[in-house]
Amino acid sequence: MKNLGEQIQIGHAHRADDGTKLEPEEQPVVKQTASEAAVDAGGAAVGALPLTISEAMPVHAAIDMLARVCGNCVHFRRDLWIAERKRLEATRDGRDGLNVVRAEILSRDPDTLPSMINGDEFHDVEAALNAFGVCVALSAVVDDMIAGPPEASCPGDHVYFQARSDRDVARIKDHVLHTASRR
Repeated sequence: MKNLGEQIQIGHAHRADDGTKLEPEEQPVVKQTASEAAVDAGGAAVGALPLTISEAMPVHAAIDMLARVCGNCVHFRRDLWIAERKRLEATRDGRDGLNVVRAEILSRDPDTLPSMINGDEFHDVEAALNAFGVCVALSAVVDDMIAGPPEASCPGDHVYFQARSDRDVARIKDHVLHTASRR
């Protein structure tokens, strides 16, 4: 199964099922993951089936998830990615590798493309690629350069996230609660 992007939707319900008023912290939140599953017939791949996986979560879990993205981590180094990208663009094999990354960016559902940088959505592949950064902590562990977009997070059990500042986390919390309070 291939992950094509994630989107967080914050509800704007006025009242709970029992009629009590919902506070911003109580608003329903749904994380939607656009994906596709390979379809095969007789052992041969014949296409892909688009899927949307929805997961309900409390607002505080959404805040934690949004605050813990690579772009907010001290280990996320965009300057190292820019230098690596220049090095890759100097060789044919490097350009081929970058084209694979570009294809991955283009394969994402446009509705799930990141909106973490300057509040704008990426519609330009080069802008999305320029926003990448290197995870210095994970790169040191696997002894290879690990790069990714700012909206990514630590893979699997690897948790190297360290917030750049408490102000960044507070800004995200305020944004989510403000969005949840709009009616």
